[in-house]
Amino acid sequence: MKTRFLSIICFLFISTGMNAQFADTLHISYGLPQIRTESWSTGKKIGLAFLEGQAFNAAFQSFDRFILKADYAQGTIEDIKRNLKFGTGWDNDAVGINMIGHPAQGAVYHIINRLNGISFWGSFPLTFVDSAIWELFCESEPPSPNDFFTTSWNGMILGEVLWRLGNYAFCKPARKGVDLKLRAGLGVRAVTELSHSISHPANSPAVGIGASFTLDATYGDRMCVKDNAPVNFFDLHLTASVGNGQSPIGEFTLLSRLWGMELEPKKGEAIFGIYDHMSTFLSESWTRNRAPYRCSEGVSVGPGIFYSHNGFTTGAFVAATLIGAATTDFYDVYDRDYNFGSGYSIKSLNTYRPSDVFSLSLNFRHYQLFTFWGDKPTDIEDRHYVNSMGDNGTTLTEVLNLRTTISPLRHFDIELSAFLIHRNSLYKIHPHTKASHLTAEIGLKYSL
Repeated sequence: MKTRFLSIICFLFISTGMNAQFADTLHISYGLPQIRTESWSTGKKIGLAFLEGQAFNAAFQSFDRFILKADYAQGTIEDIKRNLKFGTGWDNDAVGINMIGHPAQGAVYHIINRLNGISFWGSFPLTFVDSAIWELFCESEPPSPNDFFTTSWNGMILGEVLWRLGNYAFCKPARKGVDLKLRAGLGVRAVTELSHSISHPANSPAVGIGASFTLDATYGDRMCVKDNAPVNFFDLHLTASVGNGQSPIGEFTLLSRLWGMELEPKKGEAIFGIYDHMSTFLSESWTRNRAPYRCSEGVSVGPGIFYSHNGFTTGAFVAATLIGAATTDFYDVYDRDYNFGSGYSIKSLNTYRPSDVFSLSLNFRHYQLFTFWGDKPTDIEDRHYVNSMGDNGTTLTEVLNLRTTISPLRHFDIELSAFLIHRNSLYKIHPHTKASHLTAEIGLKYSL
């Protein structure tokens, strides 16, 4: 599974480079006026976009099949017939593949579509078709509904983020009137379990410690609506880490505005909008046979509001979640130790910045996922056909994050961050469980 994830990321970087290289030549930078008023698509390059999408599928599949020699890429005609006959089923890949890797693959499709002059919304059906062809004809495993939606929808959002970043970096007209803030840093990250209502055999150490790399990107103005184009504001945070208890992607959050309108409060500034949410918090096992926590919000959209006054900025959001993932204590098939589910999320994001040298953030996220359908894993021998969302029931996950930033020197920040993650799993046939974990991090960041 790690090799599969790495291959997706490699192709993603290649496609982002294509975006940067050809943006000036094709004159389709999102910063140019004609793109803001384009229709559903330009029409004349849809066929070319489709062919290039399939060329990417062929190249990606050949790379996985002949270079990586991955099992899932060793498909045959019989596998294709079986996929068409079987239909869709919830797969049992690792959470990183399903909730991060597939959106990254979809981002490649989206960038290909944008390079061919297709609009943001016009890209979605083509990305869905590209994903369907990959699922049905390029893998030996049955197609899965979670992959269809995370690849197409989240791929469209992530692809637009990369499209805008590429244009900003390499196309001067795209920078006009656009604010981009980038920060990168290195730090030390620790994970520990505070409590768990189920007794598992544990091994030392009690605290998992590792090194981390962080990247923050804020594009556009959260308090201003200009052309109201989709994703003209986004806030991205990524933490990659190595070490005991550390997941390669420990944290990934992306808040993107799809539509907005400015409000006129008596004091301060306010904006109401429709936002897309991608959130993933992951750890790996080091004290027991299961990972301490896994929480991911995939296809998730809903209304939200930002308010700013005298150095204080607060945001409140509610979102309906079509595809999400959460830790489970019992389901364990192949690489999946988590439930799929649908539900909702509630968020409160608050930052106080009284000066340029100090800021304090307190963020609260609540996720509630309902897992309601699936086969019993023990009833089916081939794990590819264990068509289950997981352990039926409801999973409630709260993530409380306190972050302090001190800026002693220009461009340099010292950041201290702590996450308290609490999970309450209400299973239908298993005992209910509760678990709490603490993740702390200290790092030095550089503002680009």
